[in-house]
Amino acid sequence: MLAQKSFFEGFRTAITDAFGNDCTIKPLEGDEPPPVRETGKVSPSSIMNREYNIDFYLTGVPLKDPGSDLWGSRVDVSTGLYDRKLKSVLPPEPQSSARVRFMDGGVLIVEEGSEFAEGEGEWKLVYEGGLNKLRFSLNTAGFERLTKNGGSLQNVYGGPESSITSSSRIIPEGEVIVDMELRAGSPGTVEAVEKGLMRCEMKYGLLKAGRMEPCGRVVFNSVGGGER
Repeated sequence: MLAQKSFFEGFRTAITDAFGNDCTIKPLEGDEPPPVRETGKVSPSSIMNREYNIDFYLTGVPLKDPGSDLWGSRVDVSTGLYDRKLKSVLPPEPQSSARVRFMDGGVLIVEEGSEFAEGEGEWKLVYEGGLNKLRFSLNTAGFERLTKNGGSLQNVYGGPESSITSSSRIIPEGEVIVDMELRAGSPGTVEAVEKGLMRCEMKYGLLKAGRMEPCGRVVFNSVGGGER
């Protein structure tokens, strides 16, 4: 079990304002303009104190420039499997899942964790520009996808544990942020418009400047858990 840490510990350089007290969700670096569409407003009370299952499709962030990485996996970007935001092929199946509950006061609790996600986080749902924008954070153990010399892939949770790899994509241990759009589903329920985008903070250069990088997708499903 990972020790509980403040959401902002080691994270201030990139996402200090990610959960600000105003009534907006501020774009993160690299965000594209939202699509031109409008959905009915979803109240935060619609998801509060209810259980949801989160499936994680993890790709990680490349440690090397993909264009010059001789051992990195090669993909056909013209296929429907390639995710341009992640600059990677999305896994066909989720590598990890967790069950969460959105509590009053913007607190997110992981009720059934996994080898990837556990602990607490924060959440915020706002209606902005005709869209219902949900942002939440999760504490994670980290993830690494290893490509060995022979081309085989290996998933490792909890950080790097091998020195014989030739290429890798990682999610550092710590918090991740997920952004997704919601809409009203069947009476009394909400659903995601599409897979949410997950980001982690990567540190670059001698000064270790932080930058939020896309590192996976998330599927959000109600499990029918009623209010507590």
